[in-house]
Amino acid sequence: MARMVGARNDPKAIKVVILSANSPFDDAKLGIYLLFSKFLVLFLVVFQEFSLSLQKIQFTMKFSPYVTDLLKQKSNRDFRLSGDCDYLALDIESVTGEHIGVNTLKRLLGFIDDEREPRISTLDVIARYLGFDNWDVLSVYDARSNSFFEPSTEEIRVSSLAIGQRLQISYLPDRQIDMEYIGENRFRILKSMNSKLKANDEITITHVVQSYPLLVSEVVRDGKSLGSFTAGKAQGIRFKIL
Repeated sequence: MARMVGARNDPKAIKVVILSANSPFDDAKLGIYLLFSKFLVLFLVVFQEFSLSLQKIQFTMKFSPYVTDLLKQKSNRDFRLSGDCDYLALDIESVTGEHIGVNTLKRLLGFIDDEREPRISTLDVIARYLGFDNWDVLSVYDARSNSFFEPSTEEIRVSSLAIGQRLQISYLPDRQIDMEYIGENRFRILKSMNSKLKANDEITITHVVQSYPLLVSEVVRDGKSLGSFTAGKAQGIRFKIL
């Protein structure tokens, strides 16, 4: 870019301006400046589009089929009607002592469209209602349930078991449980050693994973629901097929 040097009417000053305007150095700087400006504008446009897309993904969050199935099992509701969310809100508060709005549940279960993002504290309450420590832990199991790969020898998907199949679960310090699959993600405890679970208890679980806690969404004893239970919180469990 040209710079004025000397008096405005001085021919020498005019000559300097002309030479400066034609300077290859200044043309190069101008070209770099224009190129950088175009790049900056393009970056801002792409970033804005990405931000809007991310917000759209977050705001349209709904429960996955895995989480919805767990809620159906826990609440004994099929969620075909929005009124089931009223019962679910009461049951969550009864189990956890925490209140979640009915409209929040309707939004997460797909009954209403709403662009508000659920708070992580709300998701943590739902996770605890289902027997998980928090939403992050539940998300790990959710991701496993959606895997395209076959389960490994380190994991058992309960729905794939045959009725009558028996498992042995052990965890520190000296706990051991023998149980038999009776269908619909439920097991009957056959033998229990140093565990809070007792023989003839019926428990509901969906996954058994080596070195992970055993997450029991419901324990039923003598026909009465005792709520959720987690075995092996500190170091996980080990299992073997009997």
